[in-house]
Amino acid sequence: MNTFLVTSHGRSGTKWLARELNRSKQWTVEHEHNKTPVGRRFFGNVDSRKRHEAAALKYGQLAVIVRPPLAIARSAFFRRPATWTKFLATLRSDLMALDMLLGMPGTLRIEFEKMVSSRDYLQATAMRLGVEDIELDEFDLAATNSSPGGKLSYEQVMKVNEHSAWFDRKWC
Repeated sequence: MNTFLVTSHGRSGTKWLARELNRSKQWTVEHEHNKTPVGRRFFGNVDSRKRHEAAALKYGQLAVIVRPPLAIARSAFFRRPATWTKFLATLRSDLMALDMLLGMPGTLRIEFEKMVSSRDYLQATAMRLGVEDIELDEFDLAATNSSPGGKLSYEQVMKVNEHSAWFDRKWC
């Protein structure tokens, strides 16, 4: 069985990536699929919520989308300002889970900025996941779930950096 799991932090393009990869006629690629695939020969799950349990799940390939924590924070805040306190409360543990996954042998690292800006990078990422039967022509991240613009306050930036500067230096 050929399977993969792509995980990350929320606000890292998982819904968009699942949609792009699900163009495949051979693969079924779902966003936030809740069950382990049974009986599917080619199955991919793109789910940021699985970051804490991903190491224990049975997938053939594991991949992590890496996006700078400040960019995640900005996207999260301007998408759902009411969840800011929860976001900060879980940021360190979420990044520690991703750090552990990225340190595992064989984990594929997907760079968010390249994923959303380079058709060639996205095509190569699809190939590395085993999705070889799609041709990515034009794609548009803005059409899916993008957040409105804005700037975080100095205090917000300092709070995010307090929890994430180590991850940023290591992986971004």
